This record gives sequence, structure tokens and C-alpha cells, in this order.
Amino acid sequence: MPDELVDRFRTIPPATIGHLLAEGFVDTAIRPIFGPVSLVGRAVTARMPRGDSTLTRPAIRAIQPGNVRVIAQGGDTQVANWGEMTSLGAKMRGAAGVILDGSVTDVVEIRQQGMPTFARAISARVGRGRGLPGGAINEPVEGGGVLVRPGDLVLADDNGIVVM
Repeated sequence: MPDELVDRFRTIPPATIGHLLAEGFVDTAIRPIFGPVSLVGRAVTARMPRGDSTLTRPAIRAIQPGNVRVIAQGGDTQVANWGEMTSLGAKMRGAAGVILDGSVTDVVEIRQQGMPTFARAISARVGRGRGLPGGAINEPVEGGGVLVRPGDLVLADDNGIVVM
């Protein structure tokens, strides 16, 4: 998708798209951890096994300016694989935001950083580098009931998330 088309979508909220489309909307349980917030960008994906934070650093290194990091954690609400330092790393790489079908921690610090972050849950329990099978970077992932491919356009605000 050309950059100029991505830029045009910056003025269109997901709720407006909801008047036109019925598919591509992420589970409404995935919410911003602070607001008001909005983001538009191309998806870079990661699949992380529940409780396994092994791929967090490679996931950060794969971010290009303006990307939206989409992390599929299988809807884990108990163990966070994203927090203050990973958010800071994403911000330093120029990420437009982060969407997790899983848990996040360090919400006060992420809010202070101003990194738009959406998650299914908040948890003080933090994942560990376990090297479990099933993890992947920049492959199609299922997040919040939607197939997300690297390069897909992601729009998100306080009303919800749509992937196109």
C-alpha cells in the first residue's frame, strides 16, 4: 500500500469504516490501556507462545517507522510479554503503536511514554524467555479473531481496531 494511501486513512476513524465494512474488526475485548488514543500504520506481526517472551527483542528489531506491532499471544490474560522497556524499544524504532491479543504490564510507564497500546488484559505477572515452539516474526497471525498479515493496514482508536 503506497504511503500516500496510508496517510489518507489517518483522517478516517475505525467507526466510520464500521459503517461500510463488516469484517476485519478485532475483538472488542482488546482495548487501549489509556486514552484518548489513535493510530494508523502497517502491521508487523509476532506470534508469541503464552508466557514466552523469547521473541520480544527480535520483534522490536523488526519494527520500521510508522509500523504497528501486532502481537498474538493466544489471548493470554495471565502473563504479560510486553511492558515498559519493550514499549520504549518500539517507540525508539518509530512504532505507531502496539496491539496485543494478550497481556501488557507497566501501564503507568507506557502511558508516560505516550506509546499507543491496546491489550486484552493487564497483568503484573511477566513472561520468561523459554524458547517454546510456535513463535514467529512477520508471518500471518490470528489476533483478536482477525487474520493479520505483515503489511496490512491497521487503524485503531478508543472505539476499536480494524485491520484491512
